[in-house]
Amino acid sequence: MVAVLGIVQSGGDIWLVLAYTPGVMSAHFLVEYRTHFTNFHQLVIGGIGATEQLCLIMGTCSIALFF
Repeated sequence: MVAVLGIVQSGGDIWLVLAYTPGVMSAHFLVEYRTHFTNFHQLVIGGIGATEQLCLIMGTCSIALFF
């Protein structure tokens, strides 16, 4: 979450933080939610999982580094 807020240069704007939180935390939340109710830990739910989300964030950080 901190990396994403650094990329978008939120500047401590609470409304921007609240706007980005669901998108950034959704993959992790869905994995934990499913694990809690099914007692089966599966990292990918649908097309994107927590690992893919982290790779997208790291790739965006790398691109932002050069610009």
